[in-house]
Amino acid sequence: ILETNSFEQLCINYTNERLQQFFNRTMFVLEQEEYKREGIEWNFIDFGMDLQPTIELIDRTKPIGIMSCLDEECVMPKATDKTFTEKLHGLWAGKSDKYDVPRFALGFIVKHYASQVEYSTEGWLEKNKDPLNENVTRLLGNSSESFVAQLYADYADSDSGSDAMLGSSGGGRARVATTLKRGAFRTVGQRHKDQLNLLMAQLHSTQPHFVRCILPNSEKRAGKIDTPLVLDQLRCNGVLEGIRITRQGFPNRVAFPEFRQRYEILAPNTIPRQVFVDSKQAASLLLDALKMDKAKYRLGHTKVFFRAGVLAELEEIRDVELSKIITQFQAVARGALSRSRFRRRIEQARAIRVIQRNARVYNELSEWPWWKLYRTVKPLLHVTRVDEEMRKKESRIVELEAKVRGEEEERRRLETGRHDLERAKSDIEALLISERSAALDQEEILKRTQEREVELAERLRDHEAKVEDLEEQCVELGQAKSALEQKLAAVAQQMESEVGAMRDLASQHQQNNEALSSASAEAAEYRAALERIEADHGEALERIGELETFLAQSRDIEAQAAQELLHMQQELAQKDSELAARSDAEVELASRSKQAATAVARLEADLAEALRQRDSAATEGERVQAQLAEALAACE
Repeated sequence: ILETNSFEQLCINYTNERLQQFFNRTMFVLEQEEYKREGIEWNFIDFGMDLQPTIELIDRTKPIGIMSCLDEECVMPKATDKTFTEKLHGLWAGKSDKYDVPRFALGFIVKHYASQVEYSTEGWLEKNKDPLNENVTRLLGNSSESFVAQLYADYADSDSGSDAMLGSSGGGRARVATTLKRGAFRTVGQRHKDQLNLLMAQLHSTQPHFVRCILPNSEKRAGKIDTPLVLDQLRCNGVLEGIRITRQGFPNRVAFPEFRQRYEILAPNTIPRQVFVDSKQAASLLLDALKMDKAKYRLGHTKVFFRAGVLAELEEIRDVELSKIITQFQAVARGALSRSRFRRRIEQARAIRVIQRNARVYNELSEWPWWKLYRTVKPLLHVTRVDEEMRKKESRIVELEAKVRGEEEERRRLETGRHDLERAKSDIEALLISERSAALDQEEILKRTQEREVELAERLRDHEAKVEDLEEQCVELGQAKSALEQKLAAVAQQMESEVGAMRDLASQHQQNNEALSSASAEAAEYRAALERIEADHGEALERIGELETFLAQSRDIEAQAAQELLHMQQELAQKDSELAARSDAEVELASRSKQAATAVARLEADLAEALRQRDSAATEGERVQAQLAEALAACE
């Protein structure tokens, strides 16, 4: 009907679902339930048109359906169409086969009895709230036009609503309902649901007859029938299923007493008159006397059921029998009338002779003088009394006419008041029903809101506890930061002392170089010894590689770095002692040149190792400072 399936289309389709369910229940379910209730052998046929899941998806209150969820979002602060759609997806996605989620659009998909429909939820909250200007709606609610006032009866003033009860019937009806509805916020969905419930209650209280409108084509052209379109409508509306159950079932039914009273004329001597015969037994005797095929009828507990067309045949047979009886009755009646006319003619002849005789006697009497005097005096005796009686009767007639007019006016006034009171009563009852349903919806929404508030309070307490834990962790990290800063200061001081020691070692090395330069001439003689020193130098290089591996492993932890620094200090002390020993050996170099050359080679190896260890220690200190800086940044 609409270009975009929005809130209006959902209300239309919801109404169609309810009406289609009423049609299915009346045509299929109740029909087959009556067969079972009457004890007729019948296999229940499931036509696959159970619409209750779709209806519950729309108007259910626990768990909340689409309408209830929309009403709840309308009263929630900061609610939007997106939050409403996400809440619907969380409630029904994957939990109902009638509900589906579209791939891209903001909305949802509902599978109706005709086909599935994709709805767009854009602007639903605003449409459901239906905000109208209060002054304009009050003005229209108090309009003198009864139709306009009835449209805006919910917004009329209470004073004007109470005054309207004494006014015209049209305006009074609208404003009686207005007086009681003031103060309640009612959404469009709630009003639509209440009106639909009243309509369905009224339909359930009647004996329905259905009229199906079929669209012949989608082009609105005369004389053209789109066969697939028509068949699809008949299939969706349940007409084909209705025809099917009519063919298979027994659409015509008559109660036993009515069947006996109506069709006993077809077999007048079948039921004995001397004894009492049950209505069901009498119906069975009549059907046996008519020699009717048992496949065409069934006897229930209170009714006799016929297949399509059988009852029409019985009516035709009954019409033939009635025509014979009426023909006989007409013949007897015509004979009786003829005899009555003959007797009347004889009586007329006798009366004529009597009249003639009396006329001759009257003519003879009219010439008698005393008779003439009697005829002259007799009328004068009653003239005065007759006139007085006529006047009394005329006055009495006038009084009675006035009394009758007054009673008629009083009766019309009482009938008008009775009609007004009945209309007011019906309006108040309808309003009471709608208010009760609205109160139940509001209580359900309030209950869900309170549960959600308790849940949010628990989540808030959990978050506060987490914040306290994080604050404690921050305090601990701050303490760790201060401890790392103290360790860093101690390492820096240690590095400064080691740098000073390195400087002293460099000065000593320079002095040793000067001493070696003086002894280089003598060292030429001992080159064979130097080759052994070079072998010792290779062993020292292997030792240096082992030390580098050890330093690479010690870079992960600051404590290992400190231990390594302490180890290096010990190594430096040892090297100092060795340098001192080598200095003593160089003094005796002239006499023991071989031992002096070996000591020099070892001294050079130890010096290179000490320098490398110093560079490694400086690099490890820079790395530790970078790690401390990162830890401080993470704490901040």
